[in-house]
Amino acid sequence: MFLKFFSLFNSEFYPTYFYKFFFYSFLLHFNFFFSHFFYSFLLHFNFFFSHFFYSFLLHFL
Repeated sequence: MFLKFFSLFNSEFYPTYFYKFFFYSFLLHFNFFFSHFFYSFLLHFNFFFSHFFYSFLLHFL
């Protein structure tokens, strides 16, 4: 079963390039989609907490 699955990633036959193209495009699609949300989520919290942190410091300065 594993070898059958792994044979899809072999570049011996021409149709495997077709499967590879779809597999890697599928992975890239999800990678960009989730990384966009992940980085925007991180940036949102980064700006949010840094705003409070710097305003807290400025308050004591």
